[in-house]
Amino acid sequence: MKKLLSLTILFLGVAVIFGGVVLAQTNTYQQNTGTGGQNTYQQGSGASVSIPNPLGVNSIGDLIQRIINYLLIIGIPIATIMIFIGAFYLLTSAGDPERVTKGRQTIQWAVLGLAILLIGDGLIYVIQDIMGKK
Repeated sequence: MKKLLSLTILFLGVAVIFGGVVLAQTNTYQQNTGTGGQNTYQQGSGASVSIPNPLGVNSIGDLIQRIINYLLIIGIPIATIMIFIGAFYLLTSAGDPERVTKGRQTIQWAVLGLAILLIGDGLIYVIQDIMGKK
C-alpha cells in the first residue's frame, strides 16, 4: 500500500512539474476547412499542416448512417443463421421440451434483433425528415 501511495505521489509530482512545459506552447494555428473533408491548420509563420479525415464523413449523421450500414451488413446474416439454428433445434428436439424451448427462444431473439436493426436503419431517415434534411 505504501508503495502504491509513493508511486502515485511521484507521478503527480512529475505531472505538476512538467505539465507546465506541455501547456506553454506559444504557436497559434488558424483552421481553414478545405474541400474533401480536410482541415488545414496554418501556423503564424506561414507553414501549413493538412490533416486528412480518416472517417470520410462530414457530419455526425453520416457517421451514424455508416455505422448502421455496417451493423446491417453484419447483423442480417447473423440473424438469419440464428433463425436456422433455432429451427434446427425445433426439428431435432424429438419431443424434448427443453430443446423446443431453446429453439423457440433462439428464433424469437433472432427476429427481435433483426427488427431492431431494421428499425434503427429507418429511424435515421425519420429523424432526417423531421429535421428537414435530405
